[in-house]
Amino acid sequence: MFCAMIVVFFRQNGWTFKDFNNVINFLSTPLGQAGALQLTTLCLLPNAMLAFVFYRFELWDTHKGVMIIALLSFIPLVLLLF
Repeated sequence: MFCAMIVVFFRQNGWTFKDFNNVINFLSTPLGQAGALQLTTLCLLPNAMLAFVFYRFELWDTHKGVMIIALLSFIPLVLLLF
């Protein structure tokens, strides 16, 4: 899902396959991995706060949905980086 979002982003902005390769190569460097991990943490923090709020108000289906979306967006990034 994460890789599909990257491909759609590149296609919408008119970037080429070479640009996509450059980004993937940058993500394989230690500096790129640190930046991607920081970005992922920043993106997952609001999801974690929402999950906690939904848990406190006992909105179980919404809580499960937020947790599933957070995991589905985080797992491909971890597999891409490591």
